[in-house]
Amino acid sequence: MFSNEEAHAMCELAHQLMDAGRLDDARLVVEGVLRHAPNSAWAWYAAGRLAFDAGDFQRAAEFLEQACGRQLTTEAAMLWVEALVVSGRHAEARQLGAKLGIRRDPECASRLDAMKV
Repeated sequence: MFSNEEAHAMCELAHQLMDAGRLDDARLVVEGVLRHAPNSAWAWYAAGRLAFDAGDFQRAAEFLEQACGRQLTTEAAMLWVEALVVSGRHAEARQLGAKLGIRRDPECASRLDAMKV
């Protein structure tokens, strides 16, 4: 098992790999973190971002729901809403946005408006 700090550090590495376009390497890191720290919100967020970047929006929404259920962050919530929108689940996206109150954040409100949510 990884400590929270170790899981967070590994997820930071995964995000750096994603940013560098090394998605397969990032996926291996994230899978390892999920095996050793299955309750890590950071790992579920990283898995959601990987799925989103790969175009698997349904899976991204599932992973991001897991992340937000463990530790709600604006970034994870917004990506969850975006995954729902892109997968055609507009009503769910609107309900989720309202439930989480993400429209209170001006940047999020602007992004939601651009998505017509």
